[in-house]
Amino acid sequence: MSFVRATSDMPLCGCQGVSELKRRHSLPNAEEEAKRLESIAHRTDSAPFLLLPSLNTCQLHSSGDYPASDTDASSSSSYDSAYSTPRHQSITGRDVEQLFAGPFPRTPELEAYLQHAGTWDFDVQKLDLLSGGHPLTALVDVLFAERGLLESVGVDQNTFSRFMIALEDSYSYEPEVSFHNSIHAADVLNSAYAMLTDPSLADHITPLELFTALLAAAAHDVDHPGHSNLFLIHTADPRAIKHNYVSVLEKHHIETALSLLALPGCNILARFSEQDHELFTRLFTRIVLATDMSKHVHCRSDFGAAVEQLASYRNPEEGRRRRSSNVHPLSNPEYRATSLAFAVHCADISASAKNWENVRLWASRVFTEFFHEGDEERARGLQLGMLNDRTTLNVPNSQLGFIGGVVLPLWQLWARFTSEEACQSQLKNLADNLECWTVLLETATGKGDEYINLHAPRPTRYKRSSSDLKDGARRPAVPSKLRVAHDA
Repeated sequence: MSFVRATSDMPLCGCQGVSELKRRHSLPNAEEEAKRLESIAHRTDSAPFLLLPSLNTCQLHSSGDYPASDTDASSSSSYDSAYSTPRHQSITGRDVEQLFAGPFPRTPELEAYLQHAGTWDFDVQKLDLLSGGHPLTALVDVLFAERGLLESVGVDQNTFSRFMIALEDSYSYEPEVSFHNSIHAADVLNSAYAMLTDPSLADHITPLELFTALLAAAAHDVDHPGHSNLFLIHTADPRAIKHNYVSVLEKHHIETALSLLALPGCNILARFSEQDHELFTRLFTRIVLATDMSKHVHCRSDFGAAVEQLASYRNPEEGRRRRSSNVHPLSNPEYRATSLAFAVHCADISASAKNWENVRLWASRVFTEFFHEGDEERARGLQLGMLNDRTTLNVPNSQLGFIGGVVLPLWQLWARFTSEEACQSQLKNLADNLECWTVLLETATGKGDEYINLHAPRPTRYKRSSSDLKDGARRPAVPSKLRVAHDA
């Protein structure tokens, strides 16, 4: 989500058990996973044991390092038959080897451009063109490889590659979904990487926590339909009913991403211990749920409390006045989870903190999608969303309010957590973009169509073939600037 959209807060209800997992998947790895989850469930005697449908992983609302929040995902099986089939489920009927072959040829131009991956103003819209419509799989290997994350957490490279190709394939490629697609996913991943590798946080989080946060960033909008939570609720979409009208899309993204684990050769959690399995699922769920803009104030407040604790730690005199502990706050897994969730939420709306050339194109993408939803609302006789009317919306004014009221306060808070020096590019970009939108405001006509269709259409996707599936053929070179001590 990129703009605040109100959602209804209704009680969560319903859950599905391990038997449902067994019924849905006859694959051997899913059966083994179901047995393991069942044994975990028998040891859980406190809060409910919730299992996302079509999913071979779990959430435990009991013991563990990451206490479940009141926004944790839940689902109901009552409307399962009415639920629209997620895009990824058609994968199982295809030639799996052909689908999971090497994603695309790596040209010298693409390899050279990937040398800049992980920097703040890295242009993933250009990467989409260079990679033949596969920006997420083009980017993910470089970023995950630079810290040896797969080796550190025990994930097989080929399994991870298959999972990521399936994940990107599950993002919509329809022109109507001009913003919430794999380009945005790659941008959030790149932005989250730039934030999470800052020493102020990177020195305190574990490889598994970093792996989980980056994967959540990559998957946070998977199978997005190009409609808001409010639209799905107002139209009684089966997804809204299924997820009890609360964080509808976010729960759908979680379900879709984790259900990919049941595809042949895609279970990236296969080597995880039970403890790591539970930690991953709980943290992954928490981070994706934090991207729901209706939880923005709550997310900012939680992180603000963590920042105050950190300020007391850095200033012993202030800490004594507040009677704070002299233990670093990030030694507490709850504070680390809060910080990771905030960082990905911040990265999710970070397009406004990029350079102006990119900001104009991102605005074009997001308002093209919003106006398409507005056209559907008008055709259905529904009240138009506040950002969806192409005939009256003052785009510069909306952007000034969004940057000044939502994005800038987040970055000011992140600068307190890290340093103003670490956030210099983002804060400068935000100041420049406020100035640019202010100039455009003076000539704005109140017709949103002036600001859309500025972005390039997506390229024709490269068709994978089994001949691409050769060891080493798809591995990118890790840029020298990203190589770290683990290679020594």
